[in-house]
Amino acid sequence: MVRVPERLRELLRDVMAKYQPEMLSRLSPTGELSLAIEQREPLRNALASELCDSGLMPDDEPNDRGLALEELIDLVGKA
Repeated sequence: MVRVPERLRELLRDVMAKYQPEMLSRLSPTGELSLAIEQREPLRNALASELCDSGLMPDDEPNDRGLALEELIDLVGKA
């Protein structure tokens, strides 16, 4: 289990709702994220898809949203 910083929770909820809605219950209102090992990779893949869709500038460098998504990818790997 990891605690998702408040500044990243809404973004994580949005990505979960879009790609993995069945996992929304794994994120508590206070930001604790608890995932089984087999749930981590699908959620990380969803975050990576969102990073490619909306987190990169034209030169493929991450924008602010992309930096937040990268941080979430790292956090989910530890959940």
